[in-house]
Amino acid sequence: MKKLPASDGNAEHGSLFTNFGGPGVSGVEVVESAASSFAEELRGAYDIIGFDPRGLGQSTPITCWTDDEINQSLTDTKNGKSSTLSEIMATDILWSKNSSAQDKIDRGAANAARCAQHSEVPELLDHVGTRNVARDLDVLRATNGDAKLNYLGISYGTYIGAVYADLFPGRVGRAVLDSAMDPSKRSSDEIRVEQAAFQEGVLRQYVEYCQAQGNCPLTGSTDEAIAQLTAFVDGLDKTPLTAPDSNATVNTQEATEIIYQHVLGQPDWEALTAMLAPAMNNRDGTLMVKAKQGSPGLSPEMTVEEAVNMANSMVLANAVVCNDNPDASGTASKWDAQTAAEKKNYPFFGGTSNAEEAYCHGWGHRAQTPPTQTHAKGSDPILAVGITGDAQTLYPLDPEPRRPAGQRPPAHRQGPRARRLQQEHLRHHGYHRLPGQRNRPGRGHHLRRRTPTGRRRAEG
Repeated sequence: MKKLPASDGNAEHGSLFTNFGGPGVSGVEVVESAASSFAEELRGAYDIIGFDPRGLGQSTPITCWTDDEINQSLTDTKNGKSSTLSEIMATDILWSKNSSAQDKIDRGAANAARCAQHSEVPELLDHVGTRNVARDLDVLRATNGDAKLNYLGISYGTYIGAVYADLFPGRVGRAVLDSAMDPSKRSSDEIRVEQAAFQEGVLRQYVEYCQAQGNCPLTGSTDEAIAQLTAFVDGLDKTPLTAPDSNATVNTQEATEIIYQHVLGQPDWEALTAMLAPAMNNRDGTLMVKAKQGSPGLSPEMTVEEAVNMANSMVLANAVVCNDNPDASGTASKWDAQTAAEKKNYPFFGGTSNAEEAYCHGWGHRAQTPPTQTHAKGSDPILAVGITGDAQTLYPLDPEPRRPAGQRPPAHRQGPRARRLQQEHLRHHGYHRLPGQRNRPGRGHHLRRRTPTGRRRAEG
């Protein structure tokens, strides 16, 4: 646990516990590096606290590798090779459009065996689920001397907050759930199918934008253009993109991630077109290789500790999802058939919705009961922030059909004590301010005072 003391030394509202998402994100590291990301009023009103959930970072971690393997991975990275760690854990297989369900089942089983072998407390593999994390959070609240939990959760952190409020409704103080997940829909299959549909829709908008420019390599109708892009990217596993004067290459999964980031993650459609034109027209991967080298991942400058933390985060993210959901008793052939059908509907981003279920089937450390709706009866009001263009925690939060622009869904999926704040823009996270951004009005209001009673729309 890490405390960032209130900037004015008073902390008039006490402590504010935070979780910035994941699973697999160290709250200690975020709080250590994110002081400037909070509004001045918030920094003055609270001691801000980050914590490492069980299995991660400074908590007893799940470990699935040896020190020699970590050192070899850093050496590989410095030499421009695929890292040993990536080949050992191979969690990227979850998002590979060219791997079978059986490949993912086998990888889950192999990773579980490695983690059981190398972890200090192998029994932890059965106890890293969100309900356990929420109970740990209540222990931290009590240890810190707080009668109630003030909490800011972002992305996956909203699921922790929702589960906490359901378990301990009388101990909820001021709480904001930003980029809120639907707590009743933790099934990775459900979430991924909806994400693929949304992502494919935004990709189609990009294609239309691209074709209105002068240098777009995509031709014909929107469907034809998507087919061209899909065929090009899917072929990169067989013939990766290369760049002059570089040993680095770009394969299918890496190209998909680059395109996702430029279309949806941190949108830059002009830059994406500039990359795709030489890559598709001349097989010149210079700009895509540069984009790959600038993306998160092992880097030559990393220390051993940083590499261990990244590997720990990579493994824990999937371990938590597996621990939160019971086994669906699917089969490899069934999942492969679902993948083929999904690719027909969403040619570019589809085909991976059941990847985590297959991986978790092999992993084996599963929940006994499925996720359910949270109610938090008796809690103080909770502010849930939804973002209309969020590609990760989709808006609306409930499973009803999408509504016309400006018509808000109910906040009941976060429980009857939830209040809704809608934002309209294309990004993940509404409150947390990244360098160069400013905090939008509305969210700090609840943490500083009370929940707004009227329906408000924050500026996009």
